[in-house]
Order: sequence, then C-alpha cells, then structure tokens
Amino acid sequence: MHFCKRRGTKAAKKLPDDFQTLKAKYFKRTAAKVKQFNIHPQLIINNDETGVPIVPVSQWTLEETGSTSVPITGLDDKKITVLLLCTVCEDLLNPQLLYQGTTERCHPPRYVNFPEGWDIWFLKPWVTAVKEKPKLPQVQRSLVMLDVYKAHRTANVQDEFRETSFELEYVPGNCTSELQPLDLGVNGLRIS
Repeated sequence: MHFCKRRGTKAAKKLPDDFQTLKAKYFKRTAAKVKQFNIHPQLIINNDETGVPIVPVSQWTLEETGSTSVPITGLDDKKITVLLLCTVCEDLLNPQLLYQGTTERCHPPRYVNFPEGWDIWFLKPWVTAVKEKPKLPQVQRSLVMLDVYKAHRTANVQDEFRETSFELEYVPGNCTSELQPLDLGVNGLRIS
C-alpha cells in the first residue's frame, strides 16, 4: 500500500526578512519603558497562550511514502487555552483557563464564575503583593509583553491594562518563536 509511519507536520512560520531590525527595535522600546517607569524586574511580565486539546491526538499517523505534507486532523485543536504568565525573575504566575465557544455548554459548570471575555484582574493581586515586598509605590507601573494577537490589541484590553498601571509592549509579528520568553521556555517544551 506504500504507507509508512510519519510524524504530523504543520506549515512552518518563517521569521521576517528584517528580523534583526525588529528585534533591536523591540529590545530598545522595552528597555526604554523599563528605564522611563523604573520598572522592578518582578513587574516585567510575559503573557502567552498555549492550546490544550480536549481529546489528545497522536502526532504520528500512516501516510503515503514520499509525501511532503502530513496533516493530522485535530493536531491544532484549541478548545481550551491556557494563559501563562512569567516574570523576568522567573516567577510563574497561576495559569488561567480560557474556553472557546459562546454558549453555556462550551464553558465549565455554572458554579465556576468566569468573566465574559478575557480580563487581567487575576494579575492585580500578584502585582500588589510584589509592590508590597520591596516597598514600591502602589502607583508603580508594570510592563506586560504580549504577542500581536488581535484580542490583545483591542481598545478595551489596552485601556484596561493602562488604567491598572500596566505598560504594554508587543512582540513583533511572526517573531514570538525567537523573542517571547514563554515561547522560548514553557510553551516551547514538547513531550513526545
């Protein structure tokens, strides 16, 4: 039948041609905000999401010998997304689960009170506790590094962050695999 055991593949994302320039500008903007607002390292927070499949899918399948693409249905299924946050000081904050879907049946049982949409309120207790340790003023700014995902750039999300003393810095598009700390660490780990 000319089939062999193959590992599933996805289309590889390529770094932009001007990656080195984007990287230098990103580092320069981030350093300028840290200096301008005198941001404590524990208040420099990286935010990233990673998909968790509801039904585990193997990365292996049978595919015709010589095929260049090996698609596996469900390999990128993201019904539940885990929001991870870490600081420059390697503190890992409690994860938040985000559920896909808009009906009650898509969400956890009703006794779990999840806010509508995405919010940052769970960050407030962390930031408040950090500010109390080194006796930082409660008006001390924090820095959150985000990817350029559309939901992160909405006016509502940006306003909410800024109103709660957070500065935002966006990792350049198609550069997260090289510049976003969580993609380089936790999200980059793959169990085979």
